[in-house]
Amino acid sequence: MAYILQLETSTDVCSVAIGHNGSTVCLLESQRPNSHTEQLTVLIMDCLTQTGISPGELSAVALSDGPGSYTSLRVGAATAKGLCFACNIPLITISSLQILMHGVKSDALKAGDLVIAMIDARREEVYGSVFNRERMELMPPRSIILDEDDMTTYRSDHVTWHMCGNGAIKFRAYERGQKCMYHHTTASAEYMTGAAWEAYNNAIFKQVDTFSPDYIKMPHITSSRKKIL
Repeated sequence: MAYILQLETSTDVCSVAIGHNGSTVCLLESQRPNSHTEQLTVLIMDCLTQTGISPGELSAVALSDGPGSYTSLRVGAATAKGLCFACNIPLITISSLQILMHGVKSDALKAGDLVIAMIDARREEVYGSVFNRERMELMPPRSIILDEDDMTTYRSDHVTWHMCGNGAIKFRAYERGQKCMYHHTTASAEYMTGAAWEAYNNAIFKQVDTFSPDYIKMPHITSSRKKIL
């Protein structure tokens, strides 16, 4: 039996789940923005309590490794590393965009359809990735400037784009005739269960001490102009 703690902290939603042999047995989420620092460990403990297991019974920690919010990804990474070191268990990481993709149900996809996951990167920029019906990644995560890059390679009159993620909301203004269906806008730790279980069974783990989230772009931090006496 394998219990995997799943942490999704790439966007405003702070999401924690526990997977057991490929099925989700507990899911708790906080929709309050910018609350990951105070909410993540609380949600973890509540999930463990509801499931009736102790941290020592966990087999692995699965973490969304970006792209997404710089601060919330760092909170998730620090928490996951601490648990892995303390419990001597492996770390599994899954792209935030792949997690979003897994939230689109298979019965919604027809032959040739694409799943396009997008995370808001502010202004007219998103982080995006493209997957086919078989869940294979056709375009790895990258920055997309919507008013400059129309992703011509993937456009077709015979293909439906299944859009997901909070960045997909921005894409509505750039459809340019492409047939699109819009799904969930938020990521969830529940969407990690299948991928985390597969990674665990195949021993696909990350080096805990050297792991760093895939930010794609580092944040632009400016110095305060206020005079401090």
